[in-house]
Amino acid sequence: MLANQDRLNTMTLTAADEPQIGQRDTAFREHNRIARAIGLLVVLIALAASAGSFLVLTGGTQIEPTPSVVRNAGIINGIVVFGLIAVLGYEAYGLWLARQRGRAAARLHVRIVALFSIVAALPAILVAIIASITLDKGLDRWFSDRTLAIIDTSRNVAQAYIASRPRRDFGRQDPDQSRRAAAAGKNLHRSR
Repeated sequence: MLANQDRLNTMTLTAADEPQIGQRDTAFREHNRIARAIGLLVVLIALAASAGSFLVLTGGTQIEPTPSVVRNAGIINGIVVFGLIAVLGYEAYGLWLARQRGRAAARLHVRIVALFSIVAALPAILVAIIASITLDKGLDRWFSDRTLAIIDTSRNVAQAYIASRPRRDFGRQDPDQSRRAAAAGKNLHRSR
């Protein structure tokens, strides 16, 4: 009977020393709410920074895209990307902790996040692959042997044409000749 009483007292002391489950969940929810608000803020900043950089670099604003402006935009975008990586790392760490603690549906949450990550990243990867192949094939036509031969032949023809014509000084014209040409143009225009 005394052994049972000691066990009961030990269990009561142990339970009293630990925070109550409701308090732990409330603190977890509050911490999780703050983390999600920070994540949303970082995503909004990323959208604003990328839109601003795009507008500045394409000439959509009054800001001239000088090398220092481009460098500063790159630095700002880099900081925002590192912020996004930090938020993602924090969320991944939270998922890992929940899975280690055996929280309900932690494995399902990991699977859903992995599935949506693949679904979100796959189109971007496919577009990048198709664009690089298309660009590569398009540039190959421009710089193929046949195209280079055509360009070389046209350059030779142009040089032969210039060499066959008598040399004229196109930079200097007789002022009287210019007046006669202008008058002839006016007379031609009047006669129509």
